[in-house]
Amino acid sequence: MKKLIISSFIILVISNIAIGLCYLKEHKEKVIGETRSTLNTNKLKARIEAMQGSFMESYRYSNRHLNMPDSQDLSDYTLCLYISEHHCSSCVKSTLEFCKENYSDLSKCNFFINANFNNSSIKYFRIEYQLKCNFISTYDERFSIAEEKYPCFFVYNKKEHETDMFFFPLKHEDDLNKKFLKNVLKKYEELF
Repeated sequence: MKKLIISSFIILVISNIAIGLCYLKEHKEKVIGETRSTLNTNKLKARIEAMQGSFMESYRYSNRHLNMPDSQDLSDYTLCLYISEHHCSSCVKSTLEFCKENYSDLSKCNFFINANFNNSSIKYFRIEYQLKCNFISTYDERFSIAEEKYPCFFVYNKKEHETDMFFFPLKHEDDLNKKFLKNVLKKYEELF
């Protein structure tokens, strides 16, 4: 009888431990799932906020009067990328990498890069990113297209000296950046 009670007690303890371990495992998986969900939600919120900020800034600069130096080589409408030594360096690199990867589409747009860099830096960019497009050197402290510390795309209207479709590309958002490029091609298809 004593053995039966001890055996029953041991079985009861082992089964309670097994049930407890199963519960802890399920609870742990639930907490991990909730944490992942919260992180994904926060990441999505941050991404949306970054996009909203980018679009608001982009909107501020469209239709601005701009006297572009050395614009005699530009077509009436030209897609431009403005990069400056004052911009975030990883943003400049990311944007130039985007240009390199999407050059077949960019070449349809009379694409120019306005570079507020010295000539040796421009040569480096040409070689490093294998860019065949034209550069306009705007290495002048008085010339600035946007006060932001990021590269930007825009369409330049040579006749009106105005900008249109201003866009600050976002790092790690190539799909969004490609959509911008497609919209430019769609809007200015006949003019390029």
